[in-house]
Amino acid sequence: MEPLNLDIKEAAKYLGISWRYLDEIKCKRLDPANKKLVRYINQGKRVLFPIDELRRFNEQLKRQQWEENS
Repeated sequence: MEPLNLDIKEAAKYLGISWRYLDEIKCKRLDPANKKLVRYINQGKRVLFPIDELRRFNEQLKRQQWEENS
């Protein structure tokens, strides 16, 4: 299955995470078969980000922001 071409906000909605984080790592493709986000860097090298890892990061980020604002 080919990765989906999604814009950042669509991918974030699909994953249930913050689009700002996806924007930071410049992920624009979602590979649902492998449950990973795809990012292309120098010389077209493909980097895969596991969705579960991104969700964990997002939860930690929310917790940290909540603690800072308390």
